[in-house]
Amino acid sequence: MASINVKVARWTALALGVTYGLVHRRSLVNAEAKKKATAEYKHREELINEAKLAYSASKKHDDVRI
Repeated sequence: MASINVKVARWTALALGVTYGLVHRRSLVNAEAKKKATAEYKHREELINEAKLAYSASKKHDDVRI
């Protein structure tokens, strides 16, 4: 039979491994969420810039007709 010290070491290793896995997974999920938010923000910036260009082009076109 395994001694009590070996059993404690095994259970401690298991608990530490599970804890490390949870912490690591959470950090990966947070990094992915941050990356997704940044990409969404950049996409919205591009849409806003396109809308600004279209608006300024339409204003120039309207100014020419007046």
